[in-house]
Amino acid sequence: METILVTGGTGLIGRALSAWLLERGYKVVILTRKPGYSDNDHLSHAHWDPAAGVLEAGVLQQADHIVHLAGAGVSEHRWTNTYKKQIIDSRVQASNFLYQLLKTQPNKVKTIISASATGYYGETKDEDRPFRETDAPAGDFLGTVCQAWEQSVRQIESLGKRLSCSGQGSC
Repeated sequence: METILVTGGTGLIGRALSAWLLERGYKVVILTRKPGYSDNDHLSHAHWDPAAGVLEAGVLQQADHIVHLAGAGVSEHRWTNTYKKQIIDSRVQASNFLYQLLKTQPNKVKTIISASATGYYGETKDEDRPFRETDAPAGDFLGTVCQAWEQSVRQIESLGKRLSCSGQGSC
């Protein structure tokens, strides 16, 4: 049974993804600042706090794969300048922390999947043509967030790990 660490596993997408992975026979470890109890033998929570540089001991060594979804919620608060900074910083810090962990701690991680957001593309200009991964990023705040997030996670490739990003094709 392969183990998948999920950053952002307590969020909307993370919860749904974790349930889907469990149904398919994976062991899931949700990385969170507030670990909770689970009544499922294949689901656990581990403490992590990228801003503080904290990861529960031994967790990374369990992982075969990592799904990186972590970041401050974009719909939870009004977008003040302070909160916009938190939205970007939370994603970039988490990616930088993952990179440092993978670089400095022994691990067997084969794949990192980073899902930034559909906000990368912005609004559609032509409803008859779907977005393509080669489309330019949106010039708005969410487009900027996605670009910063994907740029920060791209450094993981230098470790020889398989990296897959959703949202656009250059990651």
